[in-house]
Amino acid sequence: MAALRSIADAVKSEIEPLLRDLGFIGEYPHYRRNRDGRADLISFQTNKNGGSFIVEIAQTSGEGVTPFWSEDFIPFDQLNVWHLDPHRDKRKRILAGPFGVLGWFHYDRIWQRIFLKNHERLRLAARGAMGKIPKIQAQFDKWHRIPN
Repeated sequence: MAALRSIADAVKSEIEPLLRDLGFIGEYPHYRRNRDGRADLISFQTNKNGGSFIVEIAQTSGEGVTPFWSEDFIPFDQLNVWHLDPHRDKRKRILAGPFGVLGWFHYDRIWQRIFLKNHERLRLAARGAMGKIPKIQAQFDKWHRIPN
């Protein structure tokens, strides 16, 4: 296996195969699936300063959506989480830490730099996010029971 050089590499190697198994299409950082007429969306956002990333999910019509900030319709094959209003729509940040206090998955903490090689830190962070997949699936299922 090639050494991981970025969090994008880690997500692609560790998480993307699982997302594919669950029916998601798309490419890093945006994934989508159409399930029973609804679009389930997952997006990964890296910290502009490096060292961490977040996972956001959303659900909307499987046909597409007109974003809250535009009059242009976005079809399903171009949708991502950021097209939905975080305050009005079915959109949520998946929290990394216990009790929902930490949203960022970190891979550049001082202890990580001391004890782990770069590719180990990236893989560890990606696997932390991968461990949230059951919670993500449960949230999609919960939203699915709520009418659009």
